[in-house]
Amino acid sequence: MADFHVYDFENEYVGKCYYTHKRGRLSSMFSYSLDYLSQSGIYNVDPAFQMIEGSQFVDSPIPRAFTDSAPDRWGRNLIYKRHLYEAQVNGVSAKELNDVDYLLGVSDLARQGSLRFKIDKGGAYVHESSEIPKLIALPKLLNSTNALEASGSHEAIKYLLDVGSASLGGARPKATVRDDNGLFLAKFPHIHDEWDVISWEYVALSIAKSAGIDVPDFELVEVDGSKVLLLRRFDRLSNASNAGEISRVGYMSAMTLLGAEDGQKADYADICLHMADVSVDFSRDLSELYRRIILSILINNTDDHLRNHGFLRDGSGWRLSPVFDINPNPERGEARATSIYGQTDRVVALEALRINCSDFKLNEGEAASILKEIREVVKSWRDIAKRAGIHQREIELMETAFAQ
Repeated sequence: MADFHVYDFENEYVGKCYYTHKRGRLSSMFSYSLDYLSQSGIYNVDPAFQMIEGSQFVDSPIPRAFTDSAPDRWGRNLIYKRHLYEAQVNGVSAKELNDVDYLLGVSDLARQGSLRFKIDKGGAYVHESSEIPKLIALPKLLNSTNALEASGSHEAIKYLLDVGSASLGGARPKATVRDDNGLFLAKFPHIHDEWDVISWEYVALSIAKSAGIDVPDFELVEVDGSKVLLLRRFDRLSNASNAGEISRVGYMSAMTLLGAEDGQKADYADICLHMADVSVDFSRDLSELYRRIILSILINNTDDHLRNHGFLRDGSGWRLSPVFDINPNPERGEARATSIYGQTDRVVALEALRINCSDFKLNEGEAASILKEIREVVKSWRDIAKRAGIHQREIELMETAFAQ
C-alpha cells in the first residue's frame, strides 16, 4: 500500500490518501488529519466523506474530489506520452498508469481547484516548480499543440507538461497562461475539428452573457491565423492590494456532488436535489441553473455531462461556478448527456422544464418570461458569429443547432 498527502488552500494539511493497485484494479482510502478536524472553519472536501477520525473506504478508484483536480483526456494523453518516451529512453517497459499517476503528474501551480498533493508530508508539492507562461507565449503553445497532434513530438510534449498544460479537464488542447492580473485558460483548435469549435464556443458564451448567465471573462483572439479562446480562471482570485498574488478557490464538479462515476448519465433534477444540501444561495443557484438549461436546449448544447457543471467554495458552502464548456451542436438528433426530467428531446424537454418550474422556485409566468427573454437573445447568434469571423458556410451548417 502506498499513500500521498492532501493539502488545501494555503498549506492547510487535510489528510492522507492510501491506495493499492493490484491486478489492474486501483482502490483507495482516505483519512482526515486530527488537526484538521479540530479546527474551526474547515469543510468536507468531498461529500462522500464523513468528517470523522479513521480511514474511510472510497467507492471509486480515488476520491471524486481528487478527480476534479486531475487531468481528463487531453492531460492524460500528454502524461502517458511522456511516460512512453521516458520508458523508451531508459530501455524499460512502460507500465500501466493509474488514476494516482495522472493525479500526481500535473503542475501544482496550474491544477484545478484548491487541493494540493505531496508524496512526503512536509516535503514539496508534486510538480511544484512549473512556470505559467505569459500571454505572449500563445504562438508557441499553439504550435506545440499542433505538433503534438500531428506527430507526437516529444519536444512539444515536454514543453506543454513543463508549463502545466495537462492540469485541466476536458478533451481539447488547452493551456493556462497569465498576465499581471491573473490566470487564463487558453483553448486551442484541434487539427481534426469539423468546424470552428473555438469560435462557436465564443458565440455560445456571448449569448449566455446577454441572457444574464454568469460567465467568466472571455475573449476570442487570433494567433498565427488560428482562433484561440481565452477564459479567466474562476478557480483563482487575484489580490487587488498585492499585484501578482493569486489565491486558490475550491472547486467541485457536479459529478463529485452527486457521487457519480465519470460518464454516468444523470438528470438536472438530480443536480437540483443535491445542490440544496450545499448551496450557500440556493435561490440564486436555482435561477441560474434554470437559465442554463434553457440556453443549452435552445443552442443544442448536448455535451452537458456532469463534469461540465461545477461549484466554487464560498464561505461555509458552495455556489455554482460560472458556466463553461457550452457548445452548439448541429446534430439535432444527438441526445444530451444530462436529461431534463427524463427528457432529452428539445421540445419535450422545454415542456418538462415548464411543468416543473416550481422546483426552481418559479411560477409559470416567471418561467415563461425567462424562456421568452433567452429566446430573443439566442436570435442574435448569426450576428455574433459574423463578428467572430465565422465563415458563412459554417453559419449555414449551424442553423440546425439554433433553430427555434
